[in-house]
Amino acid sequence: LDQTFFALIDSGSNSTLRLNPVGLTLKYAQAPRLGAIVSSLTGDRQQTVARLDQTVAIGDQQLDKPIVEITDELPALGGGVLKNFTVTFDQEKSHVVFHREKRQPVSFPPKRSPGMSVTKAGAYWRIVGVVPGSPAAKAGIEDGDLITRINQESVEQWGSERFNALVEQSDSIVFSFLIGKREYEMKLGIMELVP
Repeated sequence: LDQTFFALIDSGSNSTLRLNPVGLTLKYAQAPRLGAIVSSLTGDRQQTVARLDQTVAIGDQQLDKPIVEITDELPALGGGVLKNFTVTFDQEKSHVVFHREKRQPVSFPPKRSPGMSVTKAGAYWRIVGVVPGSPAAKAGIEDGDLITRINQESVEQWGSERFNALVEQSDSIVFSFLIGKREYEMKLGIMELVP
């Protein structure tokens, strides 16, 4: 971007870059679209995600066509960006340094998803949101549905990092849903939410 903006450093978020477009001229390689439901201290909200067709500079470091979350809140650098750097805070000089051994720009792979957001509810994962047009939406998955198993393993065996790694490397995943007292399996494809 040839414009300057200020951003919070949000190490507690796994998003890449949250941008408030007010006052910025953004060019998109992938237009904004509805994404997952995310829970935060301020409540649940549905993401709007996109890929910029621009490079974002952080000092002398560059983010090449980053995936961004469009927000009406303050812009923020999340864990998806921060994991690429050693970040040093110099409080005396009110300075933050982003260091990276590699000199080439940081690139971002496509964001993949089965198209549903979940929250952990004891021995189940509860669906809290479905992305329009996604494999989950096409399969008729609805808010409130309960997942008991992923690829025949209890959801209790699945942390978010392990599940995200599965989504990144799979073309489809078998989910077991609970309806009444019966479980049924459904194979859902994985889509590129943001190519």
